Amino acid sequence: MPLIFLTPLYPAEGNRWLVLPLFVGTIVALSFFVGYLRIRTGSLWPAVIAHSVHNAAWFTLAAFTATSSPVVVNEYLAGDSGILILVGTALAAFWVGRTQISGRPEEGRSGVSGAEISSAEG
Repeated sequence: MPLIFLTPLYPAEGNRWLVLPLFVGTIVALSFFVGYLRIRTGSLWPAVIAHSVHNAAWFTLAAFTATSSPVVVNEYLAGDSGILILVGTALAAFWVGRTQISGRPEEGRSGVSGAEISSAEG
């Protein structure tokens, strides 16, 4: 459990037992995508930009979502750990796992590609 939940500051409103699974799910899904960006590019900056896009997305979704209950929008629907953000990050993680990682079973794991092994043997 993230230590942020031990403070009275997060979540500011809403039920912690509803926010906790959403928050953890979002962190896990986003870590697959951000980790892939870091490894693929060899730079930290794409991961930093992805985190900034994540923060801008939940802020923008909350601003454009009209409701009579701001707690529902800010905590459960479009907030930092909202359902919409969780779905978006889960889709990004699924895309990374499906198209980028599982398509190359041997390449990238040992750091040596099949072409390098073939040229070294011949």
